Amino acid sequence: MNLKRYKNELIILGSVLFMLLGYFYKSNISSSIEKSYAQAEQESIEIIKANSLKHIWSNKNISKQVDKLRTLVPSSKVRWSKKAKKVTVNYKGLNANELNSILNKMLNIPFQIENMSITRVDKIYNMELKCKW
Repeated sequence: MNLKRYKNELIILGSVLFMLLGYFYKSNISSSIEKSYAQAEQESIEIIKANSLKHIWSNKNISKQVDKLRTLVPSSKVRWSKKAKKVTVNYKGLNANELNSILNKMLNIPFQIENMSITRVDKIYNMELKCKW
């Protein structure tokens, strides 16, 4: 085979292959850059969420909000124990409305529930709650 005869075609073939390799390299690099931007954006969102949660948890009024759990039902139904930033509450003889009001109040207070158990006997509920903040 005479290569001098196909010299121009070989140059064009080589340039097309080089162009295709360049295109695939560019698309690969651009997709990896987009992934890194998306990952950086996701990490920044997580940092913002962590800072907002840190701000919520550092609130000094959480203790006052937790104390409101004590006053939602009559004191004869509540056994309360509060030490530092931990609370143990036992509710006995609650009806459904009282239990719902306690649970709704709990959902609006930023604390960590360590233990929560609700038992039902007929239409009377007993609830034990251990939480910290």
